[in-house]
Amino acid sequence: MEAVVHETDTEYFRPPLTLGDLAEIEEFLVESGRVVEEDLLVSSDGAVAVLADEVVSVAMDPVEEVWSYPAEDITDVGVTADGASVVVEYREALGPIESVWTVVLGSKTGNVLDSHRAWGSASEGIGELTEDSRVRVEQDAVVASSSLAESEALWERDLSRACASGEPREVEVATLEKTVLASYACPGEGTVHVEALNTGTGETFWEHSWNGDSVPEVRPWLSKEVPGSGVEPVTTMFADGATGRTSILTLRENGYTPEDFDPWRAIPDLDEFIEKPLMDMDAIPERIIFTDDRNMTEYLLIVRSIHALVEDESVPFSEDDVDESLKIEGELAENPGQWKTSPEAHVFPLRDEIEIALF
Repeated sequence: MEAVVHETDTEYFRPPLTLGDLAEIEEFLVESGRVVEEDLLVSSDGAVAVLADEVVSVAMDPVEEVWSYPAEDITDVGVTADGASVVVEYREALGPIESVWTVVLGSKTGNVLDSHRAWGSASEGIGELTEDSRVRVEQDAVVASSSLAESEALWERDLSRACASGEPREVEVATLEKTVLASYACPGEGTVHVEALNTGTGETFWEHSWNGDSVPEVRPWLSKEVPGSGVEPVTTMFADGATGRTSILTLRENGYTPEDFDPWRAIPDLDEFIEKPLMDMDAIPERIIFTDDRNMTEYLLIVRSIHALVEDESVPFSEDDVDESLKIEGELAENPGQWKTSPEAHVFPLRDEIEIALF
């Protein structure tokens, strides 16, 4: 089955960048008579809506439907970490014989890139997606990777071999574009672990462990996610007041390492108002945010610091302390991607506004 491609007024399909953008898309879908079954997903080319009998991609500027993929019994939908592909899983019956289709669609055009049919009605869900593979935890201890359409098994990492007792607990996985993140506890040894695995081979290229029983919450940072949606972890960290209990790790030559980010690097005294993220990995952090895009993560940290200061009534800082030239149509920026010119030309002057107003 092919996607239905609609005529559009533009060749550039902008994805949603803010909660306002997502609200516009939801309103568009409601006005067209659609009932959205789940939260909108975000690709690099638009928002993906899961409806009762189809999956629809809607782009911004203007808000318009780009393509739709009809499917009667949808069981799961996901977007790859790079936002370039949409994976749709649905059931189909041929008389008494049931099957599960997995279809990989290009996010821009909806063209079918790959597909696979599995006989039977059982569905384990899509799992977590890298840019070109899917990952699930099987048998409570095995991290298993397969192709996006699940037509080919790629590798397995049996975490029972990582624990001397052979009984890992609380196994969770998350994905960046080229990295699989696994977290787990070894109760027999009284340790907790976080590993970064190569998405192509499953080999561990970075790991860290602690003595204790509290497994850190591992969150990947992906530039496609909308701040404030609950999926994007930096904004959630600020909203929960958890900056001082979170480590933010960036990919370096020797693996992942805590990064000294702005605005705290340039304004050390900001720690009086917003706690600096953890740089010491000796103690177990409550959360770990992994990012492969250091610059955009830093830009977002500056933008969300402004919001945190404005929203804290005990801090002598308000929207009036931000120059109008650094706002978007008179409003504080929510996402550095909103600036159509280079973000650094705006975020670093924005950072300086904090120092001028508070120190």
